[in-house]
Amino acid sequence: MSARAPRGGAGPNGFAHFETLARRLTPSRRRTLRALADHGPLSPDQLVDLWLLEQPSTSPSYLRTVPRMVNETLWKLTNLGYISPTPEGTHQITALGTAAIAYRA
Repeated sequence: MSARAPRGGAGPNGFAHFETLARRLTPSRRRTLRALADHGPLSPDQLVDLWLLEQPSTSPSYLRTVPRMVNETLWKLTNLGYISPTPEGTHQITALGTAAIAYRA
């Protein structure tokens, strides 16, 4: 028998809520949130550099695509409320983003 709460209902300690937060995390979103949690506010360029360090490639098409992928991921995470932009042009993780990466499905 599953310990999960029914859809739309909250289980003990808001279990269903955290499950929903974590379910919205794709590997690229989780990688970005983890980088912001570990390093503090980062610019899109700094995140591109981190992505390339974690997943190096010699493919010119991949190298051209990473900045777009990072910007799309930042846009999605901002709209989910998991990160917020700063006046300096960086992004920082929010309490909601911290909760999302802390939950292990």
